[in-house]
Amino acid sequence: MKKRLAVLLSIIMLLGGCGLSNEQYKDADKESEKQTKIEKDSSLLEESAAEDNALSMIPEWILPYTEIGQLSETIYLNREDISFSFNDNNISFPESTIIIVVKELAGRDKEAIQGKREDIIAFINHIENSEILSETETINPDAHLLGIDFSVILLTVDSEYVLINFRIFDDDRVCIDAISEKPENNISIWMKSSEMVKKIKDLTEYKEWNSIQLDSIERIELSNDKGDSYQFTESETEQMENILKRANIKSADFKCPYDIKLTFYVNGEKVHAKFCNDSCKILAVEGFYLELEEQDANWILEIVENLNDNM
Repeated sequence: MKKRLAVLLSIIMLLGGCGLSNEQYKDADKESEKQTKIEKDSSLLEESAAEDNALSMIPEWILPYTEIGQLSETIYLNREDISFSFNDNNISFPESTIIIVVKELAGRDKEAIQGKREDIIAFINHIENSEILSETETINPDAHLLGIDFSVILLTVDSEYVLINFRIFDDDRVCIDAISEKPENNISIWMKSSEMVKKIKDLTEYKEWNSIQLDSIERIELSNDKGDSYQFTESETEQMENILKRANIKSADFKCPYDIKLTFYVNGEKVHAKFCNDSCKILAVEGFYLELEEQDANWILEIVENLNDNM
């Protein structure tokens, strides 16, 4: 009906155009523009409704991951089973589509991995070819968890979303938790593979500590949880370098509320870090945890307090 009206107006203009006054031309143009706008608004509403309907199908616990982003190219896993299966101490993935791969290093925000389709497929294949550890082999009190968070979101052919999280330890053990909408399908397994750990480090762009240069910082930018930012002075930048030299690297998993971001600019590159506004005294830097001396932690907190007071 809407399109017919627009066409009818056009025909009237063509047939009776020679006899129309300027005002009539303007009225006809306005009516045509109005009709076009109505059609565009209607189309946008339909697209929005379709998007809302699609989002309503996604479980609430998956939504935060979908907000990060999706793969630039769909990865389809052609498998025989519709859920995870085990055979001779190995795991087989279900027939599914990988929709999101998320990385997070301590000190950085979560990011969706893009443009690494072949690497991700090779990684999944390597998991299926790795042997699951026995219960006694999963225990190592001397091992420490690395500051890497790596997750894969699957959508199975059975329309079930599955979150697979990988926790990496410094002895090359990997704990894999698969969490689905159906609790009975949840699994937790342990594997040990230096090759798997290397692949995860490559996918997350993890760097070893000795490759992170923090002895020649050009400038530092700090921002609070409200997005207010502060540029360190030259003397403050020098003092921060000394703080980092005094800090102790900790191999542990610190669940501190990191609400302060710091960006160190070194040789034209950014080194990302996060600090927490409480008594934790931990500075997370590119996958590592640095425990600061109390006076050093308080010095950073004073800068944050001054920033908050001036905003």
